[in-house]
Amino acid sequence: MMDEGSPWRYSARELLGLAAFKSGKPEEARSILAPLLVDQKTPQTIIERTQIVLAEIAEAQTAAKADKQADGTPAATAPAATAADDAASAGDAKPDSTKE
Repeated sequence: MMDEGSPWRYSARELLGLAAFKSGKPEEARSILAPLLVDQKTPQTIIERTQIVLAEIAEAQTAAKADKQADGTPAATAPAATAADDAASAGDAKPDSTKE
């Protein structure tokens, strides 16, 4: 199903990445999901869901680093933000409905 010619390849990769994330394997999930963002043929809906999962991975890793720092364990330097993280963050902004 993940072969380049398969019409299901994008969905299969998305599901495998999600399964890796749910299994507590964030690096494996990231390595499966990240290529979906650069493939120009990936359907937009899959890109959007992939960005959400990658943002969740980044959030979980940031929280884990914060927990280590709170325990007095020095955390490694934070990785540079990816375009996927930036795009996912931009989608979280909501217009201010209190303005007239």
